[in-house]
Amino acid sequence: MRRFLFGIPLVVMLLATVGAFAAPESSTDIRNTQAELRMLEKDVSTIKEHIAIRLDAQDKRVGDLGQITAQQANHIAAVATQTTYLGYLITFVAFVAGLVTYLSATRRAKAEAEAASKQWFEEKANSLLKRIEELESEALRAREAIDVHSRDVKDHADRAHRDMDAAAATVLSRKTGADGSEQGDADANAAITIREASEALKSKAENDFSPDDHFARGLDEYLAGRFDSALAWFDKGLAVASSGPYSNASSARLLYARAVTLRQLGRHDDAIAACDEVDRHFGTDNAPALRELVAQSLHNKGFTLGQLSRHEDEIVIYDDIDRRYCTDNAPALRELVAKALYNKGVALSQLGRHEDEIVTYDEVDLRYCTDNAPALREQVAQAIFNRGVTLGQLGRHEDEIATYDEVDRRYGTDDAPVLREQVAQAIFNKGVTLGQLGRHEDEIATYDEVDRRYGTDNAPVLREQVAWALFNKGFTLGQLGRHEDEIVTCDEVDRRYGTDKALREQVASALGAKGFTLGQLGRHDEAIITYEEVDRRYSTDNAPALREQVAMALVNRGVALSQLGRHEDAIATCDEVDRRYGTDNAPALNEQVAEALVNKGGWLSDLGRTAEAIAVFNEIERRFGADEHPSVRAIVDQAREQRGRLDDDGHDDNAGPEAN
Repeated sequence: MRRFLFGIPLVVMLLATVGAFAAPESSTDIRNTQAELRMLEKDVSTIKEHIAIRLDAQDKRVGDLGQITAQQANHIAAVATQTTYLGYLITFVAFVAGLVTYLSATRRAKAEAEAASKQWFEEKANSLLKRIEELESEALRAREAIDVHSRDVKDHADRAHRDMDAAAATVLSRKTGADGSEQGDADANAAITIREASEALKSKAENDFSPDDHFARGLDEYLAGRFDSALAWFDKGLAVASSGPYSNASSARLLYARAVTLRQLGRHDDAIAACDEVDRHFGTDNAPALRELVAQSLHNKGFTLGQLSRHEDEIVIYDDIDRRYCTDNAPALRELVAKALYNKGVALSQLGRHEDEIVTYDEVDLRYCTDNAPALREQVAQAIFNRGVTLGQLGRHEDEIATYDEVDRRYGTDDAPVLREQVAQAIFNKGVTLGQLGRHEDEIATYDEVDRRYGTDNAPVLREQVAWALFNKGFTLGQLGRHEDEIVTCDEVDRRYGTDKALREQVASALGAKGFTLGQLGRHDEAIITYEEVDRRYSTDNAPALREQVAMALVNRGVALSQLGRHEDAIATCDEVDRRYGTDNAPALNEQVAEALVNKGGWLSDLGRTAEAIAVFNEIERRFGADEHPSVRAIVDQAREQRGRLDDDGHDDNAGPEAN
């Protein structure tokens, strides 16, 4: 706008200039023109001032308009901000309104739904409640079934573990008799448990075996008497245990089993070292299972030392067991301490320290006599019984009998199989001691007591005890001259036990005694038949006691034949004894062969065959002259005496056969 206003004077001036050049060039015209120009200039100046004023006013107005515009913009911005807040407010109000509407609708819908549900539940209430009760009952039964199953699974696992531990203890432990020898085998239940565990492992790859799996397989081999194989399994188990996160109990159990197996293999020094290994690794561990295994290992070490006749060292080990565990009330450890003390007594007996032995047995009795644990009652009964045996060895027979009576008084009514056996043995020994005191009627009454109490018991040990009691009764009746009663008693032994393979020795002894008594009664034919029955039944039996009984029966058969004048048959019988048993170095058989030969020499002498008789006596001298056994030495002396008589006068009128 300002540029347009400034351009107007320029246009006016241009027009004037053009006019001047176009007018006549007279002075008047010029003056007029100049005056006009001055007027124009004045007008232009006035116009310019007026224009400037207007321009300034216009600029002011424009500035005012800019300020107003800025104010308007600020106002618009404020309005925009307020509009935004208003939008937020409207949005919030809309949200609140919507929320209120939603909540109202929700409450209304909920109320409607509750009303509908209430109506539906009212209509279905009975059936639904019944169904809910059924579901709750089913859930409860399911939970109970799950709990029962879980308990069953856990109980089964725990029971299997306990059964295996018990079976292992049965298989690897031993019962020690008065002579320190090992007796007994694993019972049937332990064998079944071990066999089942081993069979179950056949479906499992050996590479996946745990130490306990190797232990089970080793026990199965041990039970079968395959000790080398058992040892290999135990060694494999130890290798696995050393390479994985297995419990100390697994390793200790394998080491203990390894020690026992080494002892069975006769590797006694290695067995002792294995026991020391258990003690070295776990001797300070207070875990109950490990304390028990260490105590068992020490006990096994002591027993092994006893087998090596290192009885002083054996006693030291038993004393160590007592020192470590005597105050421990764990049942297994109390049992092991009692057993250690008992075995200490046995070791003292081996050393001939009988007074110390009795003191040790008294200590077992003092500590555990009031303990009703079956194993401890058994240990105390054995200790008291052994005390009686030792008193007998010391010649204190009245005290011995009183001790056997004490066993009977304490345990005579106890139905535990082991205690019944112990009582039967005590009563039997009492009978033997009464016989040694010459109280034969009391002796017989005691044997009858054994028969009365245990005669119908089918336990193998008790059947054996009754059989021996009847045999001893028969023998005692013979000593009293009651030979017919003796024969009846021997027949009773045969009648009851003649088909029992476990009692072959008792039956053979009874038949032999019967034959001998028949011979004393002059019933030689019956005696011969009886001896031949012994030969028929047991001639092929390789049991040492039965070989001895058969040899004795043949010797006595020869004597009976000679009593009937059948000397050739008698001599032939003696040759049969020599043929069968002449190369057997068992002392009892050497005695029977020497007896048969000396009888043969006597009968040859009776037949006038002096040279043959002397040759037989020389044979006895050659074969048995260096024998140190008293019975054989007595026979050799008899042969020398008879040979001396034959050398003096060519015949011995006093020579004659002897039965035994």
